[in-house]
Amino acid sequence: MIRNLTKKSVLSYKPFYATNILQRGRGLIGRGFDGFDAIIFEKCTAIHTFFMKIKIDVIFVDKENNICDLCNSVSTWKPIVKGKNGAFSVIEVPENTIFKQNIEIGDKIDLKSELNDDILINNLKDKHKDIALAVLLKKEK
Repeated sequence: MIRNLTKKSVLSYKPFYATNILQRGRGLIGRGFDGFDAIIFEKCTAIHTFFMKIKIDVIFVDKENNICDLCNSVSTWKPIVKGKNGAFSVIEVPENTIFKQNIEIGDKIDLKSELNDDILINNLKDKHKDIALAVLLKKEK
């Protein structure tokens, strides 16, 4: 899970970490976000969107996991999308994620957060929090 610590929100519940050369080389080529809601390329400062089927948002983070650059609605067939301001890793997310989650340069994120009941409840809409709390309290008994 990826958490936005500044906004106290969840950026991604099911990220995919592209760690080997095949995963990093493929990325989102020829596919969408099937089975995951973000793809992370650590130690990477630029991406391309050749052969991709969909537009994406791109989040660049520095070595301290502070968001240092954002690219909204990046179209397919871009030869290079390069991060600025000390970019160290890249997170590709579905188009409009940056806007919908109000993600901003300077936000601090946790790339390897664990999901717990508090995080889950805090990210529910207000009308669902009471139900979730009741279920959790019942589960504890």
